[in-house]
This record gives sequence, C-alpha cells and structure tokens, in this order.
Amino acid sequence: MPVTYSIDLSKRIIRTTCSSPLTFAEVIDHFRTLNEDPVCAGYFDVLLDVSTADVVPQGSQIGAVAGQVAA
Repeated sequence: MPVTYSIDLSKRIIRTTCSSPLTFAEVIDHFRTLNEDPVCAGYFDVLLDVSTADVVPQGSQIGAVAGQVAA
C-alpha cells in the first residue's frame, strides 16, 4: 500500500509513510482514513516520510490536502 501510518498515542505522533507508486487520490484517501480512525481524536504531530515516493504533491494540491485535514 502506498500510504501507511502508525500512531504513537503516548507521544501524540502519527508516522505516515508514502511509497511508490503513489497517487494524489491515495494521499487524500489517507486523510479520510485518519479522520475516521477513532484513535486520531484531538491534536497530533505528523512525521511524513516520502523518501521512497516517486512523486510528492504539487503546490496546488497542498491546498486540497489542507482542506481535507480541516474537515
């Protein structure tokens, strides 16, 4: 799976890894999944590893990601 995550509740950190092949739709779907995860209630810091991804979101796509996070 191109986007995986783990949650460290004691440190309030979400560790997300994006790997190839990766699409923008999968990134958005990841945020929907986090939104539905009951463990993700409240504030968390996010560590994002894109070192093995073939693409990263473009500047214009960052706004869409921010909108999904705000939702």
